Amino acid sequence: MSKGELLYALLLIPADGYKEDTGHKFERVSVFEGSLLVDLDSFTAKRKQKRYDSFTHKVDTGHHPEIYLSPTDSSVYIVTKSQRDWLLGIQPPHCRLEVLKKLNLVESLKIGSRVYVTIPTIPDPVKGVVRYIGVVRGIEGTQFGIELLERKGEGTHDGHFKGHKYFKCDKDCAVFVA
Repeated sequence: MSKGELLYALLLIPADGYKEDTGHKFERVSVFEGSLLVDLDSFTAKRKQKRYDSFTHKVDTGHHPEIYLSPTDSSVYIVTKSQRDWLLGIQPPHCRLEVLKKLNLVESLKIGSRVYVTIPTIPDPVKGVVRYIGVVRGIEGTQFGIELLERKGEGTHDGHFKGHKYFKCDKDCAVFVA
């Protein structure tokens, strides 16, 4: 890890965390398995403030309130920034661990890879091809733009989403999946 690079972790089991209230006291809160954490040793701005010295991680929510905790080493799994970006799109958070197990396979996917996707409105997995990998406006985490090779016309778009073109295919022959 280079200097200034954040270190991320996935919480494997539920834990107690603490958030600072308006009176600068800490209130106990539950942190759920699958929550993404930032290692505070790499989060130097907060480590300089003495009141955070008893914590080792901050919950990676992307917004306030900030929640801090000190999980045991065996209750977290260190993830890379790209893995963290993939996992952010997985909801609910407790499903992230299962996805993490498959992440090495997912990280090997590239544009043109043949895949099977599960679509809520279709009972069986559908064959498709990866046409886009990256951030999509309005959706958190890394997304895959999949052109459906089967069940054409049962997708949700044509590669355009919220006024932005990510790839091109026939109308209702594509989906985005995390």
